[in-house]
Amino acid sequence: MKTAGNPLLVLLLVTIAATPLLASPLQAADTAPSLVRTIDLPGVTGRIDHMDIDLVHSRLLLSALGNGTLEIIDIRTGKVVHEISDLQEPQGSTYLSRENRILVACGGDGKAYVYDAASWKFIDAIDLGSDADDTFYDAAADRVFIGHGDGAFAVIDAKSDKIQADIPLDGHPERFALDAAANKVFVNVPNADEIEVVDLTAQSVVQRWPMGDLHANFPMTLDAPNHRLFVVCRRPSRLLVMNELTGRIIANLACVGDADDMYYDVQRRCIYISGGAGMLDVFSQNSADDYALSAAVRTSPGARTSLYVPTMNMIFIAARQTAGTNAAILEYQLGR
Repeated sequence: MKTAGNPLLVLLLVTIAATPLLASPLQAADTAPSLVRTIDLPGVTGRIDHMDIDLVHSRLLLSALGNGTLEIIDIRTGKVVHEISDLQEPQGSTYLSRENRILVACGGDGKAYVYDAASWKFIDAIDLGSDADDTFYDAAADRVFIGHGDGAFAVIDAKSDKIQADIPLDGHPERFALDAAANKVFVNVPNADEIEVVDLTAQSVVQRWPMGDLHANFPMTLDAPNHRLFVVCRRPSRLLVMNELTGRIIANLACVGDADDMYYDVQRRCIYISGGAGMLDVFSQNSADDYALSAAVRTSPGARTSLYVPTMNMIFIAARQTAGTNAAILEYQLGR
């Protein structure tokens, strides 16, 4: 570009060069998680599924599905302190804080196994028939939710290990979210391309919300005070913000591919989404109806599952073994 003989253009270019560049939303320091530690898992091979935290003993529970183990990691030392082996496709693990127990749901034999969290001794096995998958512990009611089979949602008493209810669904369930005040659970049913709303009092599905042109709805979380349900679909990769009372889609945003976990951070008003495309997306909640991507942090290819621990200001991401690298836990610190 020629500037000679055009003093106004010269002045404009000098002004632009001297003006500090404003940080883009993707560079916002207060929302971009930073990698602070990598915990190597040299003995873990194959696919890794969901995690949970045992804050009493400062341990991370990792469902190493392809390895057939539950890895128990001391997060103070960054070392594996115990391994529960001979599990058939462990998929969901949960620390039962009121009982001081560990529950791990296995897809291979359809059972949920219960262990003492202090000694790791076997306590019980709950037979769910087939494909026991995701788990969620409702500590207030001391009950566990487990999706299983071709389409069912089990409610289990954590103290007795007895099945209180087994609610039929239209397909195999993936992630779900509890609205405790309304005593209802939202369930992703990707095989049916819908979200099903379960009334826990009636012990039945009371609403079905079809996904339309969106498919493979796996991750889910909830902002209960604002009645906002967050759902991620994989085909195409989209974050949906929905009114939990009506099912109406409020926002539809592009996000990381092959997502498997997501969380809502009440303190920072952010949504975290981990995906196998090798990114951790952070969406800022500007209002109940307004959302924007504020950070996209590179993780590891295939690292789909994660765990957000609010009391630690941390996100743990499970990275599977690849050629030349061990499986690992990637530990990210959140800005305060």
